[in-house]
Amino acid sequence: MISELQSIGSTPSFSVMRPIQGVATRLRRLVGSAKARPIPDRLARFDSPEFLAKTESLADPWLREHALNVLKDGYTVIENAVPEKIVDVALTTFSEWKERNRQRFLPEFYKQGCFLDRVVNFQNVFDEFKALFACNQSLVLQDYLFGSPATCYTSLFFEAATQQAIHRDITYFWTCPAYMYFGI
Repeated sequence: MISELQSIGSTPSFSVMRPIQGVATRLRRLVGSAKARPIPDRLARFDSPEFLAKTESLADPWLREHALNVLKDGYTVIENAVPEKIVDVALTTFSEWKERNRQRFLPEFYKQGCFLDRVVNFQNVFDEFKALFACNQSLVLQDYLFGSPATCYTSLFFEAATQQAIHRDITYFWTCPAYMYFGI
């Protein structure tokens, strides 16, 4: 069964991600869970007039300012959200890792010459990158907006700017309840 699950892969293609016949049933029997239900598509808790009114009356000026920025503009800028020393240690760790592994990278891994295009989930390997999340002031804001503690689902580290237009990754990151993730 494990080899069947591994063969599903992680590609965003819906035809590839469909469970193999019987695997979901066997998994439900194994863990004793009920039959899967669709995720209800409803607005996030922070996407209502009531939540906006609650936020406008927050006593904490920092939280009120940044929460209102997110609610009204779709983003906020939190300057110095991570202590500079933590950023420096993470960048040093990345530079050392990149140098140690330089011979392993294919030319197409690079963008704009010597910059790696992206590194995925570096926090799973290096504590220095976990600290970028764990010591980030934006967690207070995310916890408030979510109404529960935020977690780091995945990360992308870019050495050079991606120059992407504003977009939503809903097809890749779906949560229950719906719309409960932020890109930071």
